[in-house]
Amino acid sequence: DVKDLRHLSLFDSVKASLGCDLVITTDSGPSHIFGAYGARQICLYSPYQRDHFQNFEAMTPMNYKNNLTLFCGIDNINSIKQEEVLNIIK
Repeated sequence: DVKDLRHLSLFDSVKASLGCDLVITTDSGPSHIFGAYGARQICLYSPYQRDHFQNFEAMTPMNYKNNLTLFCGIDNINSIKQEEVLNIIK
């Protein structure tokens, strides 16, 4: 069951998401919060820092339970193939 929580406040979206089997995020505040809780998540990110050409995962969230799957879009997150993300979910 997919739920769109974009209309909720940060606190309410985190609270609701922590009850989910899997959370899909971008490299944003909530992704770092979910990592602190060890929630199972997929994080979509891109190297958005100016002149940042290596070690792209340096600014991605940590997950103390290693429940994190990262997908990097080289130009932007739109270059991430949906099929790759869906294969992780299945």
